[in-house]
Order: sequence, then C-alpha cells, then structure tokens
Amino acid sequence: MSHFKIKKILTSQEYSVKLQSIKNNRDHVLFLLLWETGARVSEVLNIRIEHVNFDNRTINIYSLKKKGESIRILPVDRETLRKLSMIIDTKKKSGLIFGIGRKQAYVLSQKYLGVNPHAIRHSRAINLITHGTNVEIVRRLLGHTRLDVTQIYLDFDFETMRTELNKVQLMMPNKESII
Repeated sequence: MSHFKIKKILTSQEYSVKLQSIKNNRDHVLFLLLWETGARVSEVLNIRIEHVNFDNRTINIYSLKKKGESIRILPVDRETLRKLSMIIDTKKKSGLIFGIGRKQAYVLSQKYLGVNPHAIRHSRAINLITHGTNVEIVRRLLGHTRLDVTQIYLDFDFETMRTELNKVQLMMPNKESII
C-alpha cells in the first residue's frame, strides 16, 4: 500500500473550534456540510434545495464519474438541517443552495480554516477511522467505489498506531518505548 502525504489534518476538536468562529451563516453551513458529509467541495457546492430531504434527514450527493453520474444518500443531523434551512431562500423551491464556485470556496477555506477544502475531506476520513468507524462506512460516505481507495487513510494512521502500541509497551514490566 502506498503512503501519501497530506500537509495539514484537522482534528474534530480543531475543526469544531474553527467552525464556531465562522459568523457568516452560508459559509458556516458550507463548512459544516463539508465536514459532516465528507463530500468533495464540488459535490457540496452542487447541492440543490431539491436534494435535501428534511423529513428523512438526508442529502443526495451527486458525483460525476467517468461512467456517468452517481448518487449517494447521506444522513444529516437535525442541527445541521436546521442551520441549512436558515440559509435557504424560502421563496425558492429549487436551485443551488450556496451559489459560489470552487475558487471562492477555496479562498474561504483558507481564510477560515487554514486548509484547502480537500484537506477537510481527508481530515474527516482520518478522524472517523481513528475513532473506530468501520472502513466500509467511510468508503460509502466518501463515495469511493473501491475499498482499497479508502484504505489509504489507514496508512496515514501509522503514527497513531505507533503511539498506541508504545503506551501498551510501556505498561509492561521491563519494556522500553518503541518510538
């Protein structure tokens, strides 16, 4: 399995603190959805009002793939839906929710979070895996068609594995650190 390098990963605590500092409602909801869904920035920017099911508490995420369009239906919590409903124009029955492009989302991501939008996706995946979420669930959340694509996030967690093993090692009599 190949190793990959991500410059900056945010923990869920770091992300939460940074998210709470975003006062613009639209921007706050944009970054809340990026984190909660693990979706690509283009997927979140393409969410339309009609893709949100408030009754079932789901959002349809549309992905353009080489072989056509795919849809994944993702659960969304009540608080996120409440915030989302606050930014949707009540006069409209359809249309894009955010109305900004990828470049503007990139600028906002750097401004508020200090990372690019794709780093949010990586951070979410790594946080889920390090907190024990089944890799298959992470695969489905991210919309990967193959599990081996999702498994790259397991490689990233090598340092966490080393740290955890070191804790166990140090609890054993006459054992030294493996770091």
